[in-house]
Amino acid sequence: MKKYSVIYRFTGLLIISALLLNMAACVKPADKSAVSDVYDYPVKPGTAAWKTLGGHVEMLKACQIPQSKLNTLSTAGLVETVLNYPLFLDALAYNWPQEGFNAVSGQFNGLQELLKRKDAGTTLLAKYNTMDPKAMGQDWTDLQKGDYAFKFMYIEMLLAQPTVINGLTVEQERDLVRELLAKTDAKRQSEIYGGLSQASSLWVIARVLEQVNYAPFMNAIGADSYYHSFVDKGSFVDDSITQDILKQAQGYLGVSIVKNPGPAGSTVSTGKYTEPAVKPPGLPASAKFNPDTNEYYDSSIVEWDSTRQRYVDTEQPPVFNFPAENVQYPSIQDWLDQHQDSADPVDIALIKYFSAIEAYRSVHPEVGFRSDWGIDYTGEFEILTDLGVEGLPGLLKEVEVDSPVVVPVIFAINEICKTDFGYIGSFSAEEIILWKMAFNNKSSKASDIVTQVVQTLRNDPSVNNEEINKQLCEAGIFALPYFCDEVINKANYRLIPYAGLVLPAATMTKFDLQSGSNDTDKVISALKSCQPEIATIQALSAY
Repeated sequence: MKKYSVIYRFTGLLIISALLLNMAACVKPADKSAVSDVYDYPVKPGTAAWKTLGGHVEMLKACQIPQSKLNTLSTAGLVETVLNYPLFLDALAYNWPQEGFNAVSGQFNGLQELLKRKDAGTTLLAKYNTMDPKAMGQDWTDLQKGDYAFKFMYIEMLLAQPTVINGLTVEQERDLVRELLAKTDAKRQSEIYGGLSQASSLWVIARVLEQVNYAPFMNAIGADSYYHSFVDKGSFVDDSITQDILKQAQGYLGVSIVKNPGPAGSTVSTGKYTEPAVKPPGLPASAKFNPDTNEYYDSSIVEWDSTRQRYVDTEQPPVFNFPAENVQYPSIQDWLDQHQDSADPVDIALIKYFSAIEAYRSVHPEVGFRSDWGIDYTGEFEILTDLGVEGLPGLLKEVEVDSPVVVPVIFAINEICKTDFGYIGSFSAEEIILWKMAFNNKSSKASDIVTQVVQTLRNDPSVNNEEINKQLCEAGIFALPYFCDEVINKANYRLIPYAGLVLPAATMTKFDLQSGSNDTDKVISALKSCQPEIATIQALSAY
C-alpha cells in the first residue's frame, strides 16, 4: 500500500484552470432545499448567456450577487447560494485547500458576505447535518455523483474557516466533530468519495481541535511540522496522521466537557490549576478535573498521564477501519474474455500485460492480481507504456469508474503523461472525474490564452515578452493545437520565438531548438511533428 491513502492531490492532479467546465455546475438542478430565498444565478453554465462570456473575468462578474439582493438574503439562503456558486470549483485549482478558498472568497461577494454573518457557523452546521454522503440515486451518472461529492468539499472548506468555527458554541463544536466522524466513515463506504473528500473532513476536524486548543492535539502538531502544515493549509496527510486525527477526535469528544472553568482556579506557584470550588453543573459522575490543562474530562474514557502530558485510553476508543482499497471492480477475466478477439492496439496490449501478470503469479502466488500496479513485477509494464502518446486516446477510453482494467491503464497513462500533462491520481469516481475535468478546463483556458497573446502581439508587436511568457507557461503543452493553428495555418510568425514554451521537451531536443529561437523553418518543422501530441490533447479535452 502506498504511504498516502488519504491525500489531497492538488499539485499533480488538480491542474484545473480558472475557467469552469460547463458540466460542473449544471449536472443537476441546484438544491434549494426548503429555503425560499436562494439566489438563482441568471448566467451560469448550461445557459446560452454563459457561452457568450469572453473569459474567466467575465464569468466572475456575471456570478456576483447584486448588492440589493445580497443584503436581503437570509443566512440560510446565502449558504445555499454560496454552495451553488458556479465558480466554487476554482478553489481546487490551487496547491492547497486554504489557498484555493482564499482566492475564491477574494473574488466572490456572496462568500465574503457569508463570512461576515455571525450565525454563519450555526447555519452551515445545520445544513451539514442534513447532508447524507449516501443519498445518491441509483440512476445518477458519474458526473452527478461527482457534483454531489464536490458539495461536501465546498461546505467543509467553509466549516474549516476559523471565523466560522468561532461562531459555534462549545456543544456545537462537539456536534460538528461527531458529524464529521460519521460522514468520514460514510465516505469510506462509498466508491464515489476519494482521498480528496475524506481528507477534507479530516481537515475540518483538525481545525476544530486547534480552535478549541485541545491539549493532546496541540502537543501533536507542535511536535510535527508536517502535521502542522496539514492543519494550516490542508496539505498532505498520511496514514499515521489520519489515524491520529480520528483518535484525537474521539478523545476530544470524551474529554472536553468543560474547558477553562475560570482563571481564579490557577495557582502560579505550582504551575498547576486548581479545581473550582463549585463544580460546573451538568457534568457526569465520571467527570474529572485536569490540573495541567484546566479542563474537565471523562475519566471513563481516558486518563491524564501527567508525565507524558497526554491523555491515554481507559478503553480503546472506536477507530474507523480504513481499508487499503474500497472500490470493487468487475472481473478482469470477464473483460479478457470479451476482448480476446479484439484488433484494437490498446486491447491487445492489455491482454498481453495481464497474461504476463498471470504468468508471474503462477510462480509467485503471493503477489495479488490487483496488488500494487505501480511495481513492475513482470518486467512487461512497457507493453502498455510503449503505446506512447499515440496510444493515449485509446487508453483514455478505458478510464471509467467501473472498468476492471482502470488501474493498470491509469498507471500507464501516468507514466506516459507525467512529463507534460500531469498525473491522474487515484481511482475513485471523484478523482477520475476531477482528472477528466482538469484536462478539459486546461485546454479551454489554453485556447483563450493563445487568442489573447495573438491579440496582444497584433496590437503591440514590441510588447514586453515577460507577460506573454508567463501566460504561455501557464497554458503549457495544452496551447499546442492553437499555437500550431496560428503559426502553420495562419502564418502568424510573431509567435515563433515563443514556441519553446508549448513544444514538448523531447521535440525541442530532437530539433535542437532553444527557448526563444527565431529559426522559423525549424520551429515549423517541430510543430508539424507534434500531431500525436495534438491528437492526445484533443482526446483529453473531449471529456
